[in-house]
Amino acid sequence: MTQHFAHGASVLAQTCDTETGDPHYAGVRRQAGIKPGDRLEFKASRGVITILTKPNDLEGEYTSSQRRMIDREIAKGLEDVKKGRVHGPFTASQATGFIKSELRARGKKPKLR
Repeated sequence: MTQHFAHGASVLAQTCDTETGDPHYAGVRRQAGIKPGDRLEFKASRGVITILTKPNDLEGEYTSSQRRMIDREIAKGLEDVKKGRVHGPFTASQATGFIKSELRARGKKPKLR
């Protein structure tokens, strides 16, 4: 199980892993609807342990400003596709020829192997 501590020692977040742990709890996990890979949060207070499932939230990987920037760039790319401003698919030799012609147009010498 992967452990992440938050807000002191009384809260523990883990990812459910069936490879480790006591097999006697498999029935309890099944009844609770806990599946391998689910994120769990354990809270302990006065002899009571509370186990909560946490959503696997991918939105939390980026800040809201980063998410807006990503969405804006995706929208620009989709707009280019709609307007036909795309090229390809290319074969490897076609792509190599295109890159060499672009380098020549810029005045650089392509390095040949």
